[in-house]
Amino acid sequence: MTAHFPRNPWEIVSIDIMGLYQATYNNNRYVIVCEDVFTKWLEAKASKKSLITDITRFLDNDVFSRFGYPSVVISDNGPQFLSSHWNHFCTKHNIRHLTTAIYHQRSNPVECRNQELKKETSEPTY
Repeated sequence: MTAHFPRNPWEIVSIDIMGLYQATYNNNRYVIVCEDVFTKWLEAKASKKSLITDITRFLDNDVFSRFGYPSVVISDNGPQFLSSHWNHFCTKHNIRHLTTAIYHQRSNPVECRNQELKKETSEPTY
């Protein structure tokens, strides 16, 4: 994957799923993470599942409704991001979807932040 340098906030975002964790009192086992590549602003939400419908709902309702839809979304090659539902979501909102190289997690900018989050918390506390 070639490097992409945004010129504005929320032009390029990077997304990932953290988990499977031990269930919290709300039965959350995953964390959906979205990072603005320009500002490094991080949005995260606990989730019971890692389904693409949970991911797109989080992006629509909690992130893009406040910051606007990005031009580019970077993700790994997880099955959620290779689904027809995800392709439809990206097409509907005129988003270019880029995937990182297989076996090279660090090419996804949010992966570095995930490591920081894991160091900060041994287990999620939400």
